[in-house]
Amino acid sequence: MEQAAIQIIEAERIHRAHMAAFGYPQPPRADSIIFAIQEFAEWLDAAITRANPAYKRNNDKEDPEPVMEMGDMLSMIATAILDGNKAEPSVQDIDLRNRISYLLLMLATSVSKQETTYLEHTLDAAIRICTMMHGQSPLSAQAMTHAKIRNKWAEG
Repeated sequence: MEQAAIQIIEAERIHRAHMAAFGYPQPPRADSIIFAIQEFAEWLDAAITRANPAYKRNNDKEDPEPVMEMGDMLSMIATAILDGNKAEPSVQDIDLRNRISYLLLMLATSVSKQETTYLEHTLDAAIRICTMMHGQSPLSAQAMTHAKIRNKWAEG
């Protein structure tokens, strides 16, 4: 582990100890990992997507500071490392975690390889997660997104 990583973990340990006095919750490892993924996506949005004026997506919202989003992600990864307890997941949790891991792996591979096969596997994984978590047709979820975009661009 790099020295910078050790310093980030120690700074997080000190911060968590200080904030515990105020009742600030420390999420368990599994939640911290999910939060880290979310913060990474928010960093991508802040650092890359919003920097392109051609995209209308999220440009009407207050601009986040990319370095703050990166700091949030680093804190959540350090929090996950500090929480040595792995909760006993349910069968559904294990299935969902495996599907999320697979989706992220295929998506990350798509970024570097830019091959349709990896994107197709990513789409299959997303469809399974959508069905599992929301109990409705992925097509209806997509239709809601299309309606929101039409409203923002064509009708709004």
